Amino acid sequence: MSGHVWRRDGALRGRAGHAVVLLALVAALLVGPAPAHADDPAPGSTDPAQVLTATGGQRVKGTARLGRTLRVRTGRWSMPLDSLTVRWLRDGEPIVPARKAGKRRYQPTWRDVGHRLSVRITAVSGIQTVSVDTASTTKVKHLHDVRRTIRYEVRSRGNVTADLATFEKLAQQTYDDPRGWRAAGIRFVRVESGGSMTLWLAAASELPRFSAQCSSQWSCRVGRNVVVNQDRWQGASSSWNAAGGSLRDYRHLVVNHETGHFLGLGHSGCPHPGAPAPVMMQQSKGLSGCRFNPWPTAAEIAKVSP
Repeated sequence: MSGHVWRRDGALRGRAGHAVVLLALVAALLVGPAPAHADDPAPGSTDPAQVLTATGGQRVKGTARLGRTLRVRTGRWSMPLDSLTVRWLRDGEPIVPARKAGKRRYQPTWRDVGHRLSVRITAVSGIQTVSVDTASTTKVKHLHDVRRTIRYEVRSRGNVTADLATFEKLAQQTYDDPRGWRAAGIRFVRVESGGSMTLWLAAASELPRFSAQCSSQWSCRVGRNVVVNQDRWQGASSSWNAAGGSLRDYRHLVVNHETGHFLGLGHSGCPHPGAPAPVMMQQSKGLSGCRFNPWPTAAEIAKVSP
């Protein structure tokens, strides 16, 4: 027999080829798999150096108060980022609209007062996406701390059919609202009796009894008495309704307007067409080109600030 082994295209053929393959299989079984190196990741795991994580510095900077600006610091990350986005949160829930809450600077609004703010930071690197939330701020404060406290009682006069408890509740909401006289640092506290002001809900026919200056058609203020006409409280005014104003906003308006008189303000006119009407403008009668507005303007707030 010849000692030569024939090959076709470099491959062993015949008995010699089979013998070589068999020897290779036996050797693999005897030796076993190649030993793992200490630096190799375990099966199914990810190299820690390639895991996207926040490594510190994510926080909100600034004072949580109306009129101030907060900033978010996006901090450090374990690897280069392809993109990074932020979303401001109020008590852990996303603030809407997103276009205002998706920037690195944020000015608290009246809706934020009394709530805590934080930021959700979302980082993307390759196929990995990681989101982390910053620590929350303290509760957002009013524009000004309390500088003056006015205690008031609530009374009714005449044939009042509106629910007085609802009147008390809604009036207090108006007084507490960050857009109202509270922005001047004035706090209104309801008491059972006494105080320095009386808030009345009165039947229309009773208004002239407070003063000859008061009309049964409108609300009025006489001395310590802030008098809301029941007809206006329940039905607003024809011009307000014709413009599509809500009854709740009208109720804000009438309480703010008559209380503004108690605070020492007189009537105002429209500053220019298209501007929000001053709350001390007689908006129930017309607007002279201004827009309906149930809240004091910045100029009016400044006039009564203690």
